Amino acid sequence: MKKLIIVTMVLTAMQSWGLAMAGPKESKPVEPKRGTSMKSNKKYNIYFGDLHTHTSLSDGSGEPVEGIANAKAYLDFYALSDHAQWPDMPFPKEDPKQGRVKVFPGERDRWHEVQKLIRDNYEPGKFVTFLAYEWTSQKWGDHNVYYLKDDEPIRYADSLEQLYASLKGVDAIAIPHHPAYPTEHRGIDWKTFGNGDKTPLVEIFSGHGSSETDIGPRDLHQGNMGPRVTAGTARRGLDMGHVFGFIASTDNHNSPDHGSYNSGQIAVHAEELTREALWDAFKKRRTYAVTGDRIGLDFQLNGSPMGSIIQADSKQPRRIAVEVDGWDCLDKVEIIKNGKVVKRWYDFDFASIKNAKRFKVGVQWGYTPLGEKEWDFSVDVRNGSIIGYQPCFTVPGFNKVSNVTPRQLDVSSKTTSPGNISKVGMDIEGTLDTAVTIRHDGKDVLTGTIGELLNENKCIYPFGPYAGAFYLSRAVAEPHFHVNLEWEDAASEKSRDYYYVRVFQKNGQMAWSSPIWVD
Repeated sequence: MKKLIIVTMVLTAMQSWGLAMAGPKESKPVEPKRGTSMKSNKKYNIYFGDLHTHTSLSDGSGEPVEGIANAKAYLDFYALSDHAQWPDMPFPKEDPKQGRVKVFPGERDRWHEVQKLIRDNYEPGKFVTFLAYEWTSQKWGDHNVYYLKDDEPIRYADSLEQLYASLKGVDAIAIPHHPAYPTEHRGIDWKTFGNGDKTPLVEIFSGHGSSETDIGPRDLHQGNMGPRVTAGTARRGLDMGHVFGFIASTDNHNSPDHGSYNSGQIAVHAEELTREALWDAFKKRRTYAVTGDRIGLDFQLNGSPMGSIIQADSKQPRRIAVEVDGWDCLDKVEIIKNGKVVKRWYDFDFASIKNAKRFKVGVQWGYTPLGEKEWDFSVDVRNGSIIGYQPCFTVPGFNKVSNVTPRQLDVSSKTTSPGNISKVGMDIEGTLDTAVTIRHDGKDVLTGTIGELLNENKCIYPFGPYAGAFYLSRAVAEPHFHVNLEWEDAASEKSRDYYYVRVFQKNGQMAWSSPIWVD
């Protein structure tokens, strides 16, 4: 009886002092991260954006306000880069669509609106905007100009040299794009490229295709601008001694489609989602390019991040570390040194998945040959948690992912043509018994456990023949999409060597790290 009284007194005292008894604590659910769940080097976050877009202010369609509103729904940062000037346009003439004029009047006359739009939509920590415009040239290639501040003017120039000179003393950078088109056909002339810290980056992938090299996948495909030529590739520029990082962006010309899937996005390693932090990453080349899937990628050499220029003794080993967090099974990961593949990893799907606790699953919808269809549904995860997701929208303006929690997410969508298929990739922590369920109109319409989805995909036409389908992709287990790789290179080939990483997934999606240079 005395023991009971003593225990009661102790408990009463603990409560009066505001002390809690030891026991299991309820942890606050972690909000699923859009893009990639990976952090680079534990210091930087990875953010995804689209820095190359057009509207009716130049040679595109739609209003700027549409583009920025859509971008806010699925991107971390964004720039509107309508054409402002084409000083050496062949056969210039006034055109109702502003497609053949030396100065684009829409961009010129409404520049103040663009400035206000960029200023009003900047939300530090949530969504970052950059003021930008495109300077187009038949001879010197196409360059986008970006400003740190949102009150800068359009700076007109009749040559690339004049453009560079106009940016002196200004917080601005100029980024060329689709460089591998032929010179004199809006491809780059590497002999004229470069202006110190004003040219830290090159856009090597967009809706046009890849300008990394003249061989391999993702060829340039705008036939009216010419084929992909060796002289303009990014690799040729690096071989000539230029120093620049890699980015990708869509170059989309329809405002509802800005940031559309499979047309390129830029990824940035930055401490926080602010203009200043992203700008610092641009200037230091802590960037990489992805074709569509928001692949997490970290590349270090002797502990220095992508984009670095480092000193190393010729006898000092060059220790390379690569981390990749994909959205499909990895096909191969390559290290390119001075233009040649010197290391290749593959056969990632041979790794055992016996103890896997993390999986990637794709939810797709569309397949409507009869025309437009609106979709409103949710995706539930039972006996597991959503820790990340990526929107993969071919027409982003008509799609939205909302109410994302560790247990579910909601999708509102509109498919507009037979070929318009959209997807949300899901990063799930769970077991073989974790179930992924698509719910429509309050009912479960398609369910698959991770165990089932590791062996087969699932599909259903809940609305009748040819009236639209839901699809659950095969699940991919973590050893197949997430790897940490190490390699040591002891050989110094030149006074300055460059290295970069190229990633291929089984579904054809790719990523390229910015290079690291070793002196």
